[in-house]
Amino acid sequence: MEVWAFGSMLWSDRPHDLDVPIAYNDRADLLALRDMGLWEVTAPTVDIIAMMPDEEYHYQFIEVTGALRLRPPA
Repeated sequence: MEVWAFGSMLWSDRPHDLDVPIAYNDRADLLALRDMGLWEVTAPTVDIIAMMPDEEYHYQFIEVTGALRLRPPA
């Protein structure tokens, strides 16, 4: 699973929200992460965008948004 960040959380000390795209291969890992519920009571809110690697490749989401990889470290 790769975790990325983009948007105002990369350049603002007070971001409106935290945009976190996740590229995953195993749906069970993604569901386990969701079930942890770590982001449900955060301020600012966390917006998770989950996609399979082929979806990310097709849309070039990481490149278009200028996302920074958080996990695994680059």
